[in-house]
Order: sequence, then structure tokens, then C-alpha cells
Amino acid sequence: VLRLASFSVLSLKLWSAGDVLAQKSEQKDKPTFTWDSVRTAQCAGYGGFVTGPLFAIWYPWLDRISKQYQLAARYGPWGPPIAKVIADELIMDPPCIFMFLGYMTLCEGNGFDTFVGKLSHEFWNIWIASFVVWPPVLLGTFRYLPVYAQAPVINADCVVWDALLSHRNQESKHTIELSGGETTEG
Repeated sequence: VLRLASFSVLSLKLWSAGDVLAQKSEQKDKPTFTWDSVRTAQCAGYGGFVTGPLFAIWYPWLDRISKQYQLAARYGPWGPPIAKVIADELIMDPPCIFMFLGYMTLCEGNGFDTFVGKLSHEFWNIWIASFVVWPPVLLGTFRYLPVYAQAPVINADCVVWDALLSHRNQESKHTIELSGGETTEG
């Protein structure tokens, strides 16, 4: 329970930082920065209530599965890290992207059509970006760090990723608003 709580607090803080980074980047051409604290609180809530607990469970579970199937004995020292990266990218990422866009849609007070629009505008872009960003980070983390350090280190690396997600959510929100609420590109 303490581990879940500590990962949740860490993730909440890092998602806050990621959203502020995204907002600063979006306003880089403006003379003054206007902070959307509601948006930051929404992102922080996702980090604290979804990402933090999920990471606290997911990475130790991957390690147990790797040991159960003796991946290191079968495939050498890089077998478990490679298997964990593949599992993270193919099993964990799609639902996490889905949950983030759904959570933000609910927080923004929008309905199912907006959620579908966000999925159609952003899901593939985010998932493809994930394949570029995360494999090298995860591979090094899984290979060289003990399990207890993996979730905190990955969480810390998430600041820029969280900024990207926050920004892509904001962009899709504006795209849907500009298109008159339509959910498909066309």
C-alpha cells in the first residue's frame, strides 16, 4: 500500500510538471505565460490515480513473469528486457492511451463523440510516437535497474512524454472544436 501511494504521489507530481511543460511550449510565442491550473490538475489526477498505481503493479508483474518463464536462462541477459519492452508497447500502451484520452474527455465535460474524435485524431500518432520514444528508455531501465527502481525512473522519464500527451490531447480538442464537433477527419 505504501509503495502504491508513493508511486501515485510521484506520478501526480511528474504529470503536473509534464502538463506545465506542455502549456509553456504551447505558449512559447506569447509574451506572458497563462497557466491553466484546471488542466494541470486533470493531468495530475490521471498520474496520481491511474499511472502511479498501474506502474507500481505492472513492472513488478513483468519481472515475475520473466522469472516464471526463465527468460534470462533461455535467451540470455537481454531476453527479459526485450520481452518486457515488447509487452509494454503492445499490451500496456494501447489501453493507457485509450484511458488517458477518455479520462481527459470526461474531465473536460465532453461526451462520447468527442472521445471518439480524440481517438481518431490522436491514438495512432501517440502510439507511433511511443514506439520511437520508449523502447530505448525501457530497454536500458529493464536491463540495468533493479525492479524497485524501474517504476520511479520510468515515471521521471515520463515528464516529457506526459507533456506530449497533454499537448496532443489539447490539439485534438481544438481540432474537434474547429471542425464543429465532428469526430472524423474529412
